Amino acid sequence: MGLAHRVALLSGAWTQHFLQGAAEVVLRSSLWLAASLGSMTLFAGHFLGLEVGAAPAVLVFASSLFIYNLDHAADAENETLSAQERAFFRGESLHTLIGCSGLATAILVLAAPPAARLVFCSYLAVGVVYGIPLLPVRGGDGWRLARLKEIPGSKAWITAGALTLATVGLPVAYAGRGLGLDGALLFLFLFTCAASGANICDIRDLEDDRSTGVLTLPIQLGVSGAKVVLAVLNGVALLVLIGGTLSGASGAHPEVVPIIMGTLMILRWVRSDTNSELFSLVVHGTYCLFAPLAMLHLFFHG
Repeated sequence: MGLAHRVALLSGAWTQHFLQGAAEVVLRSSLWLAASLGSMTLFAGHFLGLEVGAAPAVLVFASSLFIYNLDHAADAENETLSAQERAFFRGESLHTLIGCSGLATAILVLAAPPAARLVFCSYLAVGVVYGIPLLPVRGGDGWRLARLKEIPGSKAWITAGALTLATVGLPVAYAGRGLGLDGALLFLFLFTCAASGANICDIRDLEDDRSTGVLTLPIQLGVSGAKVVLAVLNGVALLVLIGGTLSGASGAHPEVVPIIMGTLMILRWVRSDTNSELFSLVVHGTYCLFAPLAMLHLFFHG
């Protein structure tokens, strides 16, 4: 074997190892998830024709990193996690990310209009209670502190409501306008997307949720039943958007179709034993498409 061939093999192995490690860090740190939520926020501004710049999307991105990594830190001792995940969630890099994203969030909130601060504080309150044990509940072993996501059947829907409040409410608040009928249609669509994503995550986390006693839609209805409910929900959202366009309540936004089709394809594909890294890459990557699709719409239709 020649020297050039050995160098090529070593280089290829190093590149593959580096890319795999980088992908794991991006996924475990919720950077990919936060990017998808920022993309949804940019799409919301586009859908409503708002000229608010990137500030709402950056705020959603930074605050999502802060909230979700707080949740990771709280889950660091969870025995269902892999050794690599527990090590990452206990590590200094995660604590640094929490600190930096928290600081960025605080600066952006202080610079935001008063209405945006109110919307953000409402979103943050749900996110913090969702991720930190603050709610006193009584169980078989007496009183303990629980997280919001432990309320039976509420996990995905509370998450979806909070995320939709941020992704729609912040651009509207920055623009200083009311929600309007077009905003209500957008809220329904993005709530459907967020609820689909959250419940799809619950399909992947089925065994973990069952072992911890968290009742989710896939546990209550079974995986097949949950998939049917989510597919119907996406179909209804698409029909409502079409009706809004035909009635003149909102503009035509064909870019919603690839998102809904992507969600339906994920519903058909995902299982409770789907590889976690591949799952996060595909699911959150689908919702990262919001902003690029909006840019394509602007490019071709203005």
